[in-house]
Amino acid sequence: MTLEFSAAGGAHTYEAVSMTGVIVAAYFNKKDTNMALQYLTNTAPSTPLSIARDIMYKEMEYAQYDNERSIYQGVLDSESIQALPEEWPDELVQYKNMSRDEICSKIADAGTLDLVGLLQYRDKARGHVAACIFECNRIETIHGHLLEQLPAGPERDAALAQAQADRDAQIAKAG
Repeated sequence: MTLEFSAAGGAHTYEAVSMTGVIVAAYFNKKDTNMALQYLTNTAPSTPLSIARDIMYKEMEYAQYDNERSIYQGVLDSESIQALPEEWPDELVQYKNMSRDEICSKIADAGTLDLVGLLQYRDKARGHVAACIFECNRIETIHGHLLEQLPAGPERDAALAQAQADRDAQIAKAG
């Protein structure tokens, strides 16, 4: 579905995105330094329940990244990775950023191929750990902001309990 409308600065065309039957279409006013989203379909203000759901989703997202970080840190702590040289050997550094298929076409020796594969995987695992830490820091910032919007107390407790009950009901319904 395509939406066309005019706004300050000219006409705009946007593709509407359907998410579970709800059409979400909005545009950003680029002149506004706050990048205020001008909703076309969602006009409901934030409620304690919607903020509680956002808190719950951020905690779920954090848990996923933290679990992934733990997995890749375990890989980095494994004996095979710990046995690798800290730096790529000079004679192998040319393979550092090559694709698997390109490496396989250039290296005939199985031992060298194994070493290059492990070195690349170690570098990839390090990148995943760093990315997970980056994302967890982002999520912590957003989570803290959400908690400020819904201060501790009975209203937060009730909203969080309702958000969790709604999620549990969706999971039970999905079977």
